[in-house]
Amino acid sequence: MTGPTLSSAVASFVSLVNVVTPLLGGIALLIFFWGIIRYLWASGDSQSKASGREVIVWGLVALFVIFSVWGILSLACWSFVGDARCYQQQNVQCTPDGQCYGPY
Repeated sequence: MTGPTLSSAVASFVSLVNVVTPLLGGIALLIFFWGIIRYLWASGDSQSKASGREVIVWGLVALFVIFSVWGILSLACWSFVGDARCYQQQNVQCTPDGQCYGPY
């Protein structure tokens, strides 16, 4: 009987991140758009425009960080696991000998 390996732990973690990332990306995108709306609604008020601009910048920073972490973890998964088991939520089927087939 074998226990969990590093590659299975990495694959499981990346699968979790692959589920959570689109949700966090959507929230960051909403924050970005909220900043745009605040900026546009601040007709002549320079303080409101600055506040909207700040929300826009933080929304972009959040998007960059979220998708950078997603990419780095995907790269780590491919490095440790070496096949498509990192993307289990995409209905990738893997045989016991390591051959993986996904929706194409």
